[in-house]
Amino acid sequence: MHISRGQLHAYKGEMTKAIVQYEAAYRTASTDAPQMLPTLEESLGILHLHAAEMENDVYRNPGERCLFPMSPAMRYRETAHSEKAVQHFLKFLAGQPDSIEVKWLLNVAEMTLGAYPGGVPPSYLLPLSLFASRESIGRFTDVAPAVGLNLFAMASGVVVDDFDNDGLVDVMTSTYEPCAPMHYFHNNGDGTFADGSAAAGLSDQLGGLNLIQADYKVTVKNEGKGTRAIYSTVGSQSSFGGSPLRQHIGLGKSAQIQQIEIRWPGNPVTQVFSKVGKNQFIEIKEFATQYTKLDYFPYRLGGPNRPDAARGGASARVPR
Repeated sequence: MHISRGQLHAYKGEMTKAIVQYEAAYRTASTDAPQMLPTLEESLGILHLHAAEMENDVYRNPGERCLFPMSPAMRYRETAHSEKAVQHFLKFLAGQPDSIEVKWLLNVAEMTLGAYPGGVPPSYLLPLSLFASRESIGRFTDVAPAVGLNLFAMASGVVVDDFDNDGLVDVMTSTYEPCAPMHYFHNNGDGTFADGSAAAGLSDQLGGLNLIQADYKVTVKNEGKGTRAIYSTVGSQSSFGGSPLRQHIGLGKSAQIQQIEIRWPGNPVTQVFSKVGKNQFIEIKEFATQYTKLDYFPYRLGGPNRPDAARGGASARVPR
């Protein structure tokens, strides 16, 4: 019962209440179910680590605190929850010292205290050499708050599109939170966005997750096997990484594309393109009567980087 209540509180972001419930479960398990103690140690450590992130406003203003490895200069101001997380992870590892998962959590918790790597016991230390790469992509800077996209929500869908046909891409988001509205951010043309949710009539559009940019049907013919249809949607469809605007359509060795059909929300006209060649990268825009062939240059980490045609497939980008 306590664990179930704790999970509900944690799901809503109420970490303090969740910790109270898990601590009650821990006390009960100490006498009635000691085999549950390791799991509860890890869970309490994770709850305190999340509480530390919330208390230090990491979700709304992460800056470089969400980049790995976290610099000691970025350590949290409020450290009580991080310190408790470390205590729980150490107690867990005392019984299961080979757990990579909890070693990782311990190392991250020590980073939030500015104590990595020196503060991590040598037997639990995950040195940076484990994450070394021959490639360097530099470091990314979170510019979202500065450009007007400072939005925090539960699992969300997102569509990036030119909603007002001014040639600039805007942003629309949904949220899984039942009582929270959708948001529309208008592109100002100077690198910033303005919240136009109320003017767009989205303030009372509550809840939801998936956002659909468009949907398509690809009819292909395989030699000796007749025709088959491939259906998919373009948009944000999941909690863990929505579909991108670029769609890769795997066809098989002998398949030929007979027809591509595109349907757009709010548009009664279905676009139809026949006898489209495979092994190419094309762009399809709403209202267009022709598609555009594009060059596609894949980038391979650690290997030669050169133009290379896709094999046995086709890629399509469907901006609005």
